[in-house]
Amino acid sequence: MPITQFISYYCKGYKNFLKKHIAEKRPPFFFILLWIYGAGLMLDRMAAQGAVDDWASAWGIVLLLGIVSGYIGYFILGSWYHLRVWLAGGEKKWRISCNLWLYAGMPIFSVWLLLKIMAMAQYGNAYFKMAMAPFSALTLVLLLLAVLYSVYLSYTGVVLIQKTKPVRSVIFFIALPVLFYFSLYGFLGLASMNS
Repeated sequence: MPITQFISYYCKGYKNFLKKHIAEKRPPFFFILLWIYGAGLMLDRMAAQGAVDDWASAWGIVLLLGIVSGYIGYFILGSWYHLRVWLAGGEKKWRISCNLWLYAGMPIFSVWLLLKIMAMAQYGNAYFKMAMAPFSALTLVLLLLAVLYSVYLSYTGVVLIQKTKPVRSVIFFIALPVLFYFSLYGFLGLASMNS
């Protein structure tokens, strides 16, 4: 499947994509999404822990180990997602839950990685010496829009594919994620303004 067709699924035909591909062991662009998730996570952790002090080292590590980090997240967070599917009365299909987590999370993962690339361009290697990278209004808006779209994709997927109960799905796949992410990004935004 060409990348343009894959992206159009996210803009126009997500339900069709789910019906056709989500039950596959490795749906289209599976490894790329794992790497995007793993790369964003690793860049964030390396900066927070002071593990590297320049972008060349950070990208070298991410290029080699991003997929490993992505796989670990896929199994751990995909299992957490599966628990939420179960609590919402959905089917007990673990792999599909993990795939739904990965594909519904793509907007957040992509924006997070894009923000790291923007930080690289804006701050250079000084980024790794900051206690906390500044959170601009644009950053916050991008993250919150990504969260809302991700929540929509997630809710659509669990109701359509995993046959979850609608009311429980609203609680576990709309209300709680929105509350969590808005609180988290709001806290990070406030902390960034105060530093």
